[in-house]
Amino acid sequence: MEELNDKYPNLSKITKKHAFDVPEGYFDRLPLEVQQRCNDDKKNNLFSISLKSPVFRLTMGLAVFLSLFFLFQKNHKQEPMALSSSELMSYVEQEEIINFDQDMLAEESVREELVEQEESNAMAEQVEVEDYLIKEGVSQSDIMDEIET
Repeated sequence: MEELNDKYPNLSKITKKHAFDVPEGYFDRLPLEVQQRCNDDKKNNLFSISLKSPVFRLTMGLAVFLSLFFLFQKNHKQEPMALSSSELMSYVEQEEIINFDQDMLAEESVREELVEQEESNAMAEQVEVEDYLIKEGVSQSDIMDEIET
């Protein structure tokens, strides 16, 4: 100790008094208080939204815009056009709607004829096969035996 005093004479002039006083039990309670503050901050920040946040402002602006847009879309219904019968007939003639319907009906009748013709051809083929099998002397039981194997 004397060695230190010889090397550092000002060191011995410093009093051995505590510069800072700490309340009794402070360090025993400190970890618990820090943990409580951290948990409280997490609870408070979980659902808090800052009104100054750019994300919040953008979201609210978009919500207001979409709400107004759909509100005006519902209120803005297009009124049906009022046409006189002569205007309606001239429109039908110009657009050739009558001809279109007739063409469509003609196509449908052609389609029906083709289906009927295919059905009659199939029936005729079946009759030919039956006649052939009868001519050859093949019985129905022979056909069933052949199908099952």
